[in-house]
Amino acid sequence: MKNNKTILKYFMTAVLLIGLGPGRPTLFGQKATMFGQLDVDFQEIEEYLRTANIVSATPDENAGRTEPWRIELDKDNLKLRGQFKHVSRCRPHPLPDCYKYEIAAYELSKLLGIGFVPPTVERQIEGITGSLQLLVEGCELLSNVIEKNLKLSDLDKFNNCMLDCRVFGYLVSFTSRDDDILVDLGDCTVCLVDFSEAFVPVHRLDPGVEVIQCSEELYNNLVGLSDHDVRSRLQPYLNEEELEALLVRKNIIITKHRHTVESHTRSMPIL
Repeated sequence: MKNNKTILKYFMTAVLLIGLGPGRPTLFGQKATMFGQLDVDFQEIEEYLRTANIVSATPDENAGRTEPWRIELDKDNLKLRGQFKHVSRCRPHPLPDCYKYEIAAYELSKLLGIGFVPPTVERQIEGITGSLQLLVEGCELLSNVIEKNLKLSDLDKFNNCMLDCRVFGYLVSFTSRDDDILVDLGDCTVCLVDFSEAFVPVHRLDPGVEVIQCSEELYNNLVGLSDHDVRSRLQPYLNEEELEALLVRKNIIITKHRHTVESHTRSMPIL
């Protein structure tokens, strides 16, 4: 790792800012610019997750029915925590739940330049292969924000984040629960976790979804995302049926967003 201090500063102050909407990190290629000055190489973050020493691996009984492990990591005195999922029930299993979908969601978020899925890699721990994801700390669950009516410093920014979050959910065919959405109360960006049941191979969006709104950036990135890039990046984690359905949903989202924007434009008064 080329610069531990820079990476440590990123994790302690900037990983909580990985989200959507104005001001979020730009993740095209493998890099992100934080605060206009930090240039972080996500390949280094992924390399850390793949190679850091495992200090401890403890099943987290409070983290869900599949009991992912809480992992303590250490490399060159850089100590971080991660979450390890090892359940591997890929489709066509009747009850699909697989760590590979976690990695696919992260790779897709990078392709779209929206980096709100925490860095996630495939790794073997104690002889078991699974997904190791950076543990995002210092944020509030969306369920707590709603239940406790916590104050958000920029409600418009948060709402814009959630629009893009919803569209990403349509794309991966999985709606994130409030307990799987992390909110940075200071920056009002969001981070999504838990995609182990995502990528349902359906050639449609959720019933009743006719209006699609998202940021111009996400829309343009969807339009520019080639089928070849999706297949080459996600083939290690998705089967052909899941890949084909994902590409169909992408085109539906693009069409519905375009119609939504055109309808809105036609309804605007002419001055």
